[in-house]
Amino acid sequence: MAKKKARSSVSKKQVAAKDSPKPAAPAKAKPTSSGPGRQRESTAGPKAARQVEIKITHDQIAQRAYEIWLAQGRPSGQEQRNWYEAEAELIQRKSR
Repeated sequence: MAKKKARSSVSKKQVAAKDSPKPAAPAKAKPTSSGPGRQRESTAGPKAARQVEIKITHDQIAQRAYEIWLAQGRPSGQEQRNWYEAEAELIQRKSR
């Protein structure tokens, strides 16, 4: 005994309309300036407002890493550790 397929109440036109891409809605423009009586929207918290871009050059880090290396008695195999230590020191100094 063969089973009968259930007929769908959806027509071919409705299926084609569902599969076809819909036109995109125009993007809403965000206000770029705050006018009178408008508060400026902030997406970042109070800590983000205090972040400052710190520029430290490769040469500055290399010089400080070399000074650390000399102060430690010129040990071998500490290059990467000295580099990260120098970088952290310079960032800390500049952020004050």
